[in-house]
Amino acid sequence: MTKDSERKHHRFYDVEEFRRAHLAALKPAGRLEKLLGRVTDPLDSFQGIIIVMMALPIVFGAVAAVTIGISYGPLGFLGIFGLLIGGIAFFAERRVGQSMQFGEYKLFRRMLAQMLAFLILGGIIFGLILLSRFKLF
Repeated sequence: MTKDSERKHHRFYDVEEFRRAHLAALKPAGRLEKLLGRVTDPLDSFQGIIIVMMALPIVFGAVAAVTIGISYGPLGFLGIFGLLIGGIAFFAERRVGQSMQFGEYKLFRRMLAQMLAFLILGGIIFGLILLSRFKLF
């Protein structure tokens, strides 16, 4: 009995057992995933350099978002960054799926909470802008 319980306790330390459990949990790949896999599999060895090179569009994209946001004024700035943050959150939710962090609430409730928090932040920013226009001292 001890060997059986010890075997069950240490089964995930066994690489083959872990591989079987992992493969059993995977869903079958669709046509698009298979096609993308054929294109991206050879790029796995270049993953490090690709991630480093992704920093350039992220930095220039952020600068472009700030520039466009400023050209449309405070509402445009808040709107663009709200869409940017919301888009990243939506992408992360779709990419990560039902992990512990993302699976606790429904997507609609999280998006509503994020919009409310963003509106509160916008109100605080506008309040600070209005306070800066008054000469208190």
